[in-house]
Amino acid sequence: MNDDYNITILRKTGSDIQKWERNAFTPRQVSFYVVLFVLVMASAAGANHLPVFVGGGVGTVAGVMFLIPGWRNDNWPRAIRRRLSQYRPRNKAAWQHFQENIERKWRMDPVDLRTWYESECMTVFHPEKTTPQTQANTPDKAEQLP
Repeated sequence: MNDDYNITILRKTGSDIQKWERNAFTPRQVSFYVVLFVLVMASAAGANHLPVFVGGGVGTVAGVMFLIPGWRNDNWPRAIRRRLSQYRPRNKAAWQHFQENIERKWRMDPVDLRTWYESECMTVFHPEKTTPQTQANTPDKAEQLP
């Protein structure tokens, strides 16, 4: 897994956190309702012309309901877990703390997730770099000898 893909997952996780905090639908829930809407509209459009089409539409809707039942009942902790299962954390201490919080509370909390996310972003996007100013303030090893 390359770093660009990892960064993409991290950014999508940030977007997911915002959606979770707004109580928005998960991507699977959105997909479920879009598929359902398209099938219902197709059935309604063909109802006057082809009654057989309606039967086919109802059958298709019923099939979709049975094929993807988990999509409608999806929730944000499951969606986040699926996304993070592909992510390779860089801040191991923050990741460990996040996992311990989940185990202790027996659930994923958006506050804990945001704390981990912000810590991970600081590690990924703002690594500590030495600048001429910080190098000038660093004592020389030769000066530390007695």
